[in-house]
Order: sequence, then structure tokens, then C-alpha cells
Amino acid sequence: LSNLLLVLGMAICASGLLRKTQQFNAHGAAANMTCQAVASISVCLPTMFRGVVNSTDYQVLMISRVCSIFLMAVYGLFLFFQLKTHSDLFTDDNQEDEQEGQLAPSISVVLLFLCTMTVAVCSGALVDSIEDVSTVYGLPQAFIGVILLPIVGNAAEHATAVTCAYKGMMDLALGVAVGLDTDCALRGALRGNVRLDL
Repeated sequence: LSNLLLVLGMAICASGLLRKTQQFNAHGAAANMTCQAVASISVCLPTMFRGVVNSTDYQVLMISRVCSIFLMAVYGLFLFFQLKTHSDLFTDDNQEDEQEGQLAPSISVVLLFLCTMTVAVCSGALVDSIEDVSTVYGLPQAFIGVILLPIVGNAAEHATAVTCAYKGMMDLALGVAVGLDTDCALRGALRGNVRLDL
């Protein structure tokens, strides 16, 4: 939620600096927000189930896993919908086509793999340092996990959304902001044996 509010708010403010009104594709935004609503429900359902009398941790874990699988399926179908079957709904009519140089697919895959490995190592180091930072600076771990990590961990997406909105590409900015939040919910769902609840 902090990602959605912060990134989307900053993108809208950046767009408002240059123009009084901004146009965006309502169908694309509605599809993104629907996916976000499903992700929110998937996170809330195990929490509500935990409030049921006589529910066990094992039952909550099973509900969490079912929600995770459902969320992965919905996200996969959404990507198929966005990229294949209804890609015309997600094109930006106001944006000019810019042809830039493209990398070969093999080089792209290698770079993607290297970047993923680098991010995995850095993320591990970041998570391992939370307890020390909390102790040294007197910050609650909840504040670090809910406020600081989403901002620092998704800085590239924040910059992309704000830059796109500033340049008038609101469809892309909305897609990045809402997609970032949906992606965070999906990554939370994939954490293995951890209960997916609030």
C-alpha cells in the first residue's frame, strides 16, 4: 500500500507540474486496479480466516498457499491478457513511436540473469542488516520493513514512474505504479511456508 500511494502520488504530482490535465487509458488502468484488488483480497483472506474460532495455524497456512496459487494464476492470466490477447487496450495513443537500438535476445537473457543474481545478493545483505540498523539507530523493525524497505527496494520503479509521468506518459506511469504493488503482493505470496496474512 505504501508503494502504491507513494509512487502513484509522486507520479501524479510530477505530471501536474507541467500540465493541468492529463489523459490516460481508462481500460488499462481499470485492468491494473482489478488485479490489485484481487491481490489485496488474497492477502486479507488468511487474516480474516485466522479470526474464525478454532482455526489452526496449519489451516491458515493452507488458505495462504491456496491464495498464493490463485494469485499467481491471476497474475499470469493478466500478463497474457495485457501482452497477447488485448494488447491494443494498453497502447498509448498519445505517445510517438521511438525506435531505439535493441539487444539480441541471448544478451538480454544473460543481462537479466546477472541483474537478478546481483539483486538477490544485495537483497539478502539488506535483509540481514535490518536487525543491526534497528538496534544502532533505535528504529522499530516494523518502520524499517513497512516504510524504508519499500522505498529503497523499489527506487528504480519509483524513478521510472515519476519520470514517465513527468514526460506525459501516464499509462506507463500507472502501469509501473500499480504493477509494482501487484508484484509486491505476488512476491509476498511466494515466500514459501510463511503465512500470507496481515
